[in-house]
Amino acid sequence: MKQKTAYEKLLTTRELEVLRMMVDGLSNPQIAAQLVIEVGTVRWYTKQIYSKLGVHSRTQAILYAQKLAIFEENTPAAGIEPPTAQAIHTLPEYATSFVGRDEEMRVIVEAIHDPNIRLITLAGAGGVGKTRLSIELARYVVDDFPDGVFFVPLASAQSDWDIVSAIVNQMNVRLTTFEQLITYIQQQRALLVLDNFEHLANSVGIINDLIEQTRHLQLIVTSRSSLNLQKEWVRYLESIAVPESPNVDRPEDFAAVDLFVKRAHLVQGSFSLEENRASVIRLSQLLGGLPLAIELAATWLKTLSCDEIITEIEHDLDFLSTQHADVADRHSSLRAVFNHSWQMLSVREQRIVSKLAVFRGGFGRKVAQQVTGATLRELANLVDKSILHRDGDGLLFMHELMRQYAEEHLVTYFQQ
Repeated sequence: MKQKTAYEKLLTTRELEVLRMMVDGLSNPQIAAQLVIEVGTVRWYTKQIYSKLGVHSRTQAILYAQKLAIFEENTPAAGIEPPTAQAIHTLPEYATSFVGRDEEMRVIVEAIHDPNIRLITLAGAGGVGKTRLSIELARYVVDDFPDGVFFVPLASAQSDWDIVSAIVNQMNVRLTTFEQLITYIQQQRALLVLDNFEHLANSVGIINDLIEQTRHLQLIVTSRSSLNLQKEWVRYLESIAVPESPNVDRPEDFAAVDLFVKRAHLVQGSFSLEENRASVIRLSQLLGGLPLAIELAATWLKTLSCDEIITEIEHDLDFLSTQHADVADRHSSLRAVFNHSWQMLSVREQRIVSKLAVFRGGFGRKVAQQVTGATLRELANLVDKSILHRDGDGLLFMHELMRQYAEEHLVTYFQQ
């Protein structure tokens, strides 16, 4: 098998694509359009290229590539050849562009490349974008795993064997036991993306065994809570950036606004941010930067204006739903997402969360304990399950839409 050249090891396939387009004179927006990614993501790739090449500007990177004749089809520089091997992966393709999360991408890619980190958990509330981010991360590092990158959906899994079976199916091998799977992948440099693990807490031992009994296997797990394993590296995902004021100079620089506008263009090609500036900012604030809520809201532009969408959301949580046939049931409505999170709470946790719905905005833990009777451990568990979040000042808060949902249950408890 042909060994990778030094240059192929230095830059990933995607970085080589970006560098080639830079050499061809394409601007960052043009590169983004060609690769169907965000301009911010292109900037991130260029920074990676500069760092790896030891240069400090686009011009220096282009001159470096030209000096080494990296992209001259018939006269490659000595020891430098374009990659020829086709990456092995089962990653889903999306018709929509990936928006935001540049900082998360940078930090998590560094973690993937850290030899001491083999288990990464992306934890966060339903609808925050864990699945999409895991796929984009896996796509970015696919060249680093010669034995393959495999996306394993676990939404319907109920047992240890369901998990093993799902992995085996994605790897397209005939194995009938977990021991056979371990033997098969023991020496492989592969990446498994295990999606939607939150309802499989009793099967966390499988994750531990996959790490303990293999040498190079790496895992990315998405879940609404951490796995509580010693070898786990956890990144808690929060909502994407929202303008704090309606008077910001460039609202399109905020990921929540950018996401809504891009999805709006799919529904209404003539949609103008300039003409809907105040409404889009208000909408992104109302939805708290929750990506799924933003996408669901944008689908209503077929029949309603932005102001009408805002009015409907303020009056009815059930409004945020979609009839798209290619959307999974668990993401077809915001209520479906919240129902799933609610069912994973104990009865006592449900009562605590319902009582916390009286707080609009941030609140201190001592006040929360006085109002609900919760212990510090119980509040910590709700943070771990992505029901509560902590801000930079140490205050706890609940996403406004989740608060509305919990408030409905509070009324039910009072009526009992």
